[in-house]
Amino acid sequence: MLKKSLICLTSSLIMMNMGTSFANENPFDDVPQDHWSRTAIVDLVNKGVIKGYDDNTFKGDQKITRFEMAQMVAKAMANENLSKEDKQELDKLQKEYHDELDNLGVKITKLEERSSNMKFNMNLTQKYMGGKQPNGPKEKAHYWEKYLSIGMEAPIGNSGYTMHALYENKHAGENLNHETQSSGFGTNGVTQAWIEGNLGKTGQYAKLGSFSPWSQKGFVYDGKIIGGELTHWYKAGATHFFGGRVYESEWDLGVPGSINWDKGPDYTTPGWSAPPDWTWHEGAEHWSTKSNAYSDFTRHHKTTEVIRGGDTNWEHKDPTGEDDYGGVYKYDAKGNRISDSRPTLWGAGYEYNFSPNLQGTLAYYNFKSDAYGGDPLEIYSGMLNYKVGKDLNLQAQYAHGNQGGEDNAWNIELQYKGTPWINNRIPHNFGAYVGYRYMAPDAIVKGNFDGVLAGQKGLEIGMFYTFDENVNACLKYAFGEAIASGEDRDRLFASVSYEFF
Repeated sequence: MLKKSLICLTSSLIMMNMGTSFANENPFDDVPQDHWSRTAIVDLVNKGVIKGYDDNTFKGDQKITRFEMAQMVAKAMANENLSKEDKQELDKLQKEYHDELDNLGVKITKLEERSSNMKFNMNLTQKYMGGKQPNGPKEKAHYWEKYLSIGMEAPIGNSGYTMHALYENKHAGENLNHETQSSGFGTNGVTQAWIEGNLGKTGQYAKLGSFSPWSQKGFVYDGKIIGGELTHWYKAGATHFFGGRVYESEWDLGVPGSINWDKGPDYTTPGWSAPPDWTWHEGAEHWSTKSNAYSDFTRHHKTTEVIRGGDTNWEHKDPTGEDDYGGVYKYDAKGNRISDSRPTLWGAGYEYNFSPNLQGTLAYYNFKSDAYGGDPLEIYSGMLNYKVGKDLNLQAQYAHGNQGGEDNAWNIELQYKGTPWINNRIPHNFGAYVGYRYMAPDAIVKGNFDGVLAGQKGLEIGMFYTFDENVNACLKYAFGEAIASGEDRDRLFASVSYEFF
């Protein structure tokens, strides 16, 4: 293996966006024409990042020195057109090679002249969501949301660690410009705050606090934890270990199957009708319960019916005594929450770069809540990304849970220009995708898609467009059905965002 193939893992992650000046000529005698790293090496030579040795060789099997790496970092620091992600990676490298850069006469203050020690970013977004979704008595749901986030990053003295915080505010409602502040758990105020940095010379990069952990692009879990994470990068990939308390609302993690406890079997309230999987049994006088009137995200559960306990009033009770209705918190048969436990999540992941065009990940998740009688949901998942062409990427994801029910989730998606992470600093930039998703409720912790939601399956298409620098919009549409009930589902999602860095 060429020693400087790490360019494709560290320096190239930062520098490959500096421009596109590929050359056909191979400048090194010892780099084969068909070697997978040749294009990246030639490109970096053209950019002046590396130059090889005086004998016209690259010496790819020789270990790179810290001084050589510092030289590449110094050249990257001179570039004025780095993306936000590139700057974050460069900050980490400059801290690691501080002494070597100082010996080269490259002072970190040269980079800091372009920004203060404390960095801010902001996102302001107007969203619309509408379609045939579970919404109680209403056949169609329409929802508007104004979202504001302000992020902060600052160094902690000369320790090499940085402090991060995220403020979020959401106002939502059924009518545009009449939204009210959302009261959901973890949706308003400082919702994330953490420190991160290298653990000395151990090779481990640590995070501690409230943050969003690594989770295979959010397929199994797209949310926050209060805990810690360790990441180790190496030549061909990385390992991740994380764990902590889950910091998300109940409605995003799984809700109990339920009925309208105050009504009889005829549902005489105008506009109300029981979902198709709620069945009234005349002889036994009980309801079967499987899903929720306001969400398709109900997990596999033991309690499948409640019975009437009195002759003249509705005194519902669970004949099994389990009070297991499929939510992450325990409720009794009358719909009262009877648990204050906090769900936890821990896991480990391994990612590997097979080639510049093919990457894969494997992961294990352990999610513990009141669901499944308090037993942990263990999830095994994998993901593959294959670069089909210059602007096309094929992504496949799969997850399997150990608690029965709908325990196999999967997603396959064709992406154009790497959506939804298109470069929003390029005016008139365009991206699109099409995917089919099966978001089985017993194989995920919290879903991350705007079209096909948790507990649903269906086709989703979307597009992204940048009107001007940092002003972008997206439009998504999904149609399919609820996995548990088989009811038709469709959803339109649209947003316009302004981002400031």
